[in-house]
Formats: sequence, C-alpha cells, structure tokens
Amino acid sequence: MDEQEQQLLRIYDQQLAFRQQCRCLMMATQDQQGWPEVSYTPYVEDDEGFLYIYISELAAHTRNLLSASPLSVMFIEDESQAKVIHARERLSFRVSVTEVQRDAVLWSDIQQRLSARFGEVALMLKDLQDFHMFQLAPIEGVYVRGFAKAYRIYRQGIEHIRDIGHRPVSEVLR
Repeated sequence: MDEQEQQLLRIYDQQLAFRQQCRCLMMATQDQQGWPEVSYTPYVEDDEGFLYIYISELAAHTRNLLSASPLSVMFIEDESQAKVIHARERLSFRVSVTEVQRDAVLWSDIQQRLSARFGEVALMLKDLQDFHMFQLAPIEGVYVRGFAKAYRIYRQGIEHIRDIGHRPVSEVLR
C-alpha cells in the first residue's frame, strides 16, 4: 500500500470518527408535491455502519419517509467550533431507508442503544405509537474537511475529489 492509499485510509477513519461524535444528523426529504423538507434528529449507529432514527408521525420528515421519499443526511461541525465558517467539516450521504418493525429483534436492540446514548427521553419515547424507527444505509457521500479537501465516500472506500476545481469569475462569465 503506497503513501497516498494510507493517507486515504486515515481520512476514511477520520470521517467515521467525525460521524460518530455527532449526536444528531440533518436530513433532507421530499414531500409528495416535490417540495424539499429539512430537519434534524438524534441517531445511533450500529457496528455495521447502519444509522437508526426514531421519529414521530407528527414531523413532516416522518410522513415523507413513510411515503418512500428519498433521503439525504448530513453531519456538520458546530459553527462555534469552526475555524473558517465557509469550510466547516461536514459529511453528507444519500441513504436507502428501511422501516424497522416494532416486533423485530433489531428494534429492541436499537432502542437499547438509543436509551444508552440519550437517556430518559429515549425511554419515554419508546412506547409512543406514532414513532417509527428507520434504518438508514449509507450509499455514497461526500466528506469535506476544508477548502480543496473533499472526498467521495463509499461503503468500503474513499477517493479524493479532484475532477471539479474552482474557476476564476472571468472564466465563468465567458
């Protein structure tokens, strides 16, 4: 393995650590009329890299997901921690969505993870019938660590994005 491949593996591990330090994810769904909806929710991750959210039907994003809306998620560095506001660390993914049924063993396992991570509020929400659990499987994403530090992330891989560069305004206006 050459030095460049080792560097990419380190960056892949950094994006995993960044994602796991975030307690919430931002999400973008689409309603039945095609309008985008953006929101956030707490989440947990399992050992295989699947993300899980537990959300109420009262929220538009839940109704959208129940209607088979596409979903993108984003993890982003806190504004107060950013050295340069225009270059916040962020990771976004297109994900496939599967509802986890309440009678599944997986549902109980994920509820335990939610309770361990979020405490009493997660326990309180557990028995509310308008809440649904969804498994999110990352398909492909982009990890940005700053200016000119963007990487395409796959389930088991990474590549530096170099095919799109900044262009001077004069070139754009031609």
